Amino acid sequence: MKAASAITHSGAPYGGKKKSSKTPSGASGKWVCNSNEVINFKLIQREGDLYSEEGFFSPTFTNQIFNDREQIHGYSNLNIDIFLTATTLRPYLNITYDDTEKVADDVLKGFRSTFKNGYTTKYDEFQRWIQEDQFVSPVGEMIKAFTRDREGKTSDTYLLYKVKANNKSFKNIYMNFQSVMMFFIDGLSFIKLDPYWTYYILYKENVNKETKEKEYVVVGYATTYEFWKSGEPQCRARISQFLILPCFQRQGFGTELLDGIY
Repeated sequence: MKAASAITHSGAPYGGKKKSSKTPSGASGKWVCNSNEVINFKLIQREGDLYSEEGFFSPTFTNQIFNDREQIHGYSNLNIDIFLTATTLRPYLNITYDDTEKVADDVLKGFRSTFKNGYTTKYDEFQRWIQEDQFVSPVGEMIKAFTRDREGKTSDTYLLYKVKANNKSFKNIYMNFQSVMMFFIDGLSFIKLDPYWTYYILYKENVNKETKEKEYVVVGYATTYEFWKSGEPQCRARISQFLILPCFQRQGFGTELLDGIY
């Protein structure tokens, strides 16, 4: 068994479920895999979340990260887990495989160009990120709050924040949001921080059972661009990017986010 120490670590957390690696159309052999099928995302609020098999979700598009055919060559039983800090979406890549060919794709090359704020492949560094981000407060101005009842339990609280480009805290993390969206919106282009853009983040609010402090998990993200239409006295806001993370989809959160924007 071969493994690259640069992209693996000892004491690995629970990995996403291995895919039944079907050979992509037009490819042959065990050394070719579909990049959408071997990547697993998961939001991490606390270190214990790393060891749970629940909460994984797959990307929709990886053509901009790897290639148009969304294929990775040269690895046997490849698995790529991308763990994200739940509030700031800082990525930790845990990449494992059984064997490699002599000539294999540079898996990290695509991630280097996508995660422009950087990432880590070091477990101890990600542990530190979890601790740093666990009680980070939302950025921007809260413009909407609503609750959802859970059967037999107390209601969950959700908060929508509106963020402007000059928000200093947002400047440190906005590219994390852009990078994650690349995996779920086809043809997405990175946008710069600009006064004509407005950014919206939908959070789920949790209360830590031990410390009683509030914790926040990103549910969705959207951006709008202000433009002037000839003959009108004021500018309009046009939605440019819009995403509810897959683990929160089909629960009405897209409607809540859209309603909050307009």
